[in-house]
Amino acid sequence: MMITLKLALQSGYGNETSDSTINMLMTAFILFAGWIYCTYILILISNIIIASSVSKNKFQEIINEIEVFAESKGLSTQLKDKMRIYMDRKFQKRYFNEQAINMYVQTTASCLQKEIMMHSCSGLVSKVSLFKDLPKSLLENIISCVTFEIYFSNEVIIEANTIGDSMYFIAYGTAEVISITGQRIQILQDGSHFGEISLLIKGQKRTATIKTLETCEVYKLSQKDFRKVIEPHQDIMKIMEEIAKERLRRMYQQESGSLYERKKSTASK
Repeated sequence: MMITLKLALQSGYGNETSDSTINMLMTAFILFAGWIYCTYILILISNIIIASSVSKNKFQEIINEIEVFAESKGLSTQLKDKMRIYMDRKFQKRYFNEQAINMYVQTTASCLQKEIMMHSCSGLVSKVSLFKDLPKSLLENIISCVTFEIYFSNEVIIEANTIGDSMYFIAYGTAEVISITGQRIQILQDGSHFGEISLLIKGQKRTATIKTLETCEVYKLSQKDFRKVIEPHQDIMKIMEEIAKERLRRMYQQESGSLYERKKSTASK
């Protein structure tokens, strides 16, 4: 056996010889098995490289098709840039069949679907004070309702004095909060959220406009989906509604105070 291993590994090659048929067969077998294993590893590495290359090439093909389509329709350069940015953000320069993946996810166990969404959104949702003390199972059900959206630079996400019907979470990007009077109040960045009061108070008008300063990746939670999840838990819903009403009351008080100060300052001039 030792002679066989030495021959197979070529350790002290030329010093060891064997006329035994068994040793020769075992040596040949080990060499052949090693060759197969090395070939298998090379094939695996090649497949990984090819798969990555195919994904990138497919993405580039789609981008080229979009550019041809845009040219044929006579679309403006600005609109073509928006389409390109959207594709870059959505697919990260690698093509994947989103519809097929979504169909696969829908056929998997509901717990797996929730885990996928929890991984994507739990960090964003956990920052919302209204959701802070919710049971984990209820929070998972809420997170499973969010949808992904992309907004380009200088786009309005929500507008003041319109009826609110959704809450938003900024995953990536920067946006500004503009008051009804047109003044910038605040800058929102990665991890920020807004519109939570509209989930609990129907018919509530937006108190500010949110406008993007750059391309933003956003998760949206609609009032309809949220209430479908939370309404079976009436005790929790009542507590959340009271918190939302109190926050809204304080907000109006602050706005009234600010308006009074501005009028007072204007009058003194």
